[in-house]
Amino acid sequence: MGSIKNFFKKGFSRVWLIVTAIVLALIVVADILAFAVYSDAISLVFGGRRAVYEDGQEAVYTTETTSKEHAKKNAEALTEKLCEEGITLLKNNDGTLPLSSGEKISVFGKNSVNLVYGGSGSGEADTSNHKTIYESLEEAGFTYNPLLKAFYDDNSLSGNPRPKNSSDLDSGGTLTDVATGESDYERYTDEVKNSYAEYSDAALIVISRISGEGFDLPRTSSSGKHYLELDDNEQKLIRNVTSAGFKKVILIINSASVMELGFVETGEYGGIDACLIMSGPGSTGVMALGSILNGSVNPSGHTVDTYAADLTKDPTFVNFGDCNIDGGDKYLFSDGSKGSYYYVDYEEGIYVGYRYYETRGYTDGEEWYDNNVVYPFGYGLSYTEFSYETIDSDIEGVSIGDSEKNNSYSVTVRVTNSANGVAGKAVVQVYASAPYTNGGIEKAHKVLVGFAKTGVIEPGNSEDVTISFTPYDFSSYDCYDDNENNHFGYELDGGAYKLYIGTDAHNSFGTIDFSVAASGVTYSVDPDSENKVENRFDDADDQLGTTLSRSDWEKTMPASRTIQERTYTKELKTALDNRTTNNPNKYEKMPETGVNLTAVNEETGETEDATLLLKDMATVDFDSEKWNSFISQLTVDEMYDLTQNGAFQTLDILRLGVPLTIEADGPVGFVASMDKSSVYGTNAYCCEVMVGSTWSVELAREMGESIADEAYWGDQKNGGTPYSGLYAPGA
Repeated sequence: MGSIKNFFKKGFSRVWLIVTAIVLALIVVADILAFAVYSDAISLVFGGRRAVYEDGQEAVYTTETTSKEHAKKNAEALTEKLCEEGITLLKNNDGTLPLSSGEKISVFGKNSVNLVYGGSGSGEADTSNHKTIYESLEEAGFTYNPLLKAFYDDNSLSGNPRPKNSSDLDSGGTLTDVATGESDYERYTDEVKNSYAEYSDAALIVISRISGEGFDLPRTSSSGKHYLELDDNEQKLIRNVTSAGFKKVILIINSASVMELGFVETGEYGGIDACLIMSGPGSTGVMALGSILNGSVNPSGHTVDTYAADLTKDPTFVNFGDCNIDGGDKYLFSDGSKGSYYYVDYEEGIYVGYRYYETRGYTDGEEWYDNNVVYPFGYGLSYTEFSYETIDSDIEGVSIGDSEKNNSYSVTVRVTNSANGVAGKAVVQVYASAPYTNGGIEKAHKVLVGFAKTGVIEPGNSEDVTISFTPYDFSSYDCYDDNENNHFGYELDGGAYKLYIGTDAHNSFGTIDFSVAASGVTYSVDPDSENKVENRFDDADDQLGTTLSRSDWEKTMPASRTIQERTYTKELKTALDNRTTNNPNKYEKMPETGVNLTAVNEETGETEDATLLLKDMATVDFDSEKWNSFISQLTVDEMYDLTQNGAFQTLDILRLGVPLTIEADGPVGFVASMDKSSVYGTNAYCCEVMVGSTWSVELAREMGESIADEAYWGDQKNGGTPYSGLYAPGA
């Protein structure tokens, strides 16, 4: 046993209070919910290489990879594949793209040599070996302007690069006046400008924006503008490039956050012929860019947010972060000094993203929409033309009542690729629209209830896709009983409903009418989890005044708090200082610890040891009393060690069969850990915005399985202990 214990105790000692699980950390990737314990040493505890799934069925975890290096190589290939389907084409005037292989290109933008590959904090990875935009162009058969690249590489010529992302994850401070890193066009030498002529088939302009854990987004750039609009140097760059005689000008937006892109369509700073969104591409994803530019890959990405013309007019703008005021998210004492409590006002209510823009476009008309939206949610172009036909639906004309409220309905759409096109994939989206009454439940005009992505459709061929949903998917939450039916929770008002079937949130190729019975439908229990649906935090909005309503947009539009509204009242300060909880569990005494479990042998009548081991708990229901018995065996010292020294590991308690495990952090794979000696040699996947932009459930699952493969091989330098946990996998 001593040798086994020494094997497990390879960890480090860090004092960091963290909530950790006794039953190891779960690998939370895609739909895989398993105890991931595969090394030979850990098998001594668990009785063999196996995973125990949520439904209690046992299954041997299998992987087609043969080594840690093999798993990483597969992960890098998948990252490129994700970006092939996630990079989104927003504009393509007159068939600007694809370019012809062999064309000579000038790549503009200081950040072209310093791409934003992902976020920071838990999403930060070592980018020193990540593929570059220049490698991507070369592999795709293009030749790039070397003098222009050398100019950007030389900070003495092009100026300082953008600053590194903030490492402050805890203070809640706001970043302002953050340089985008773009070079002032006055720095471009005549020699650099003269080089354009030889590489004038196309100009690529790269615009990048950072974001990350702790600070979210900088609020302003160094030119004084808000961070998600072009700064002065970027505006000058586009003006000069678009007037420099290039045959084609292509804009690459390297940002996971939406930016103001109205200039792409209006030509305010010069004509942009094509525009692509490439959010954080991870280790190898930028290689997909070259494949899209030369046409070997047909883009099929779609946006995951609405691109607004003016983000300062968005309902969330005035209440985001510090509310655009230094310390503006803190309460004040009567003398004006800042208190210790923060606040966030969600005055926008349900009207976030497309739910605001599509609803206001419906109430205020197409002119308002066209003036305020550049690209809708779910939007993306292709190099081919698809046609769409709704060929089947079992909800048309249906009246939904209590007996139908949990039924599953579906819509089948036939997608046909143009005979004169190229092979490609398409995305079909289904939105539901519910009746609205002034003063009633607030509802968005459109709510996404389902989507499907086709496989590759060859020119002239078709594919049928079926999208399924339930009425619960488009129910509305009524926390105030606004429709006065004495129900607090999810419900469907009676009346006429409509489905919009389209290619994005705004553009539809078909509609389907159905209805809900006049009495309406309510949900007291969530049909998936069977948990009771009820208000949990009735006092959470007691500081809110008016919330946004489609009954009167202007009158209810959010506004930052005044000084008076930020100042403590005696009653508010007392309430905030109150540490009383609404936890229904009352503990009158300390729970038992260090219990030696025993049981009486029915045959002999003797008392015997009945210690519960972790493997005994693998299939035990979460609510079982047996868990209390298992936990009661822990001593206070063991519980202290598990929590105080639980950062990026679970300490071993071998007497209870609990092995030491290695965990890591990050939404893009096993990239962040305090113990670099144990977590190493893993892939940095593309960011979640890129994954979402694929609109492919299958690819998202492949990413989860790929991460699990990397977890399987784990720490090969120290006995092959797997990585058993991944913090913040969806952040």
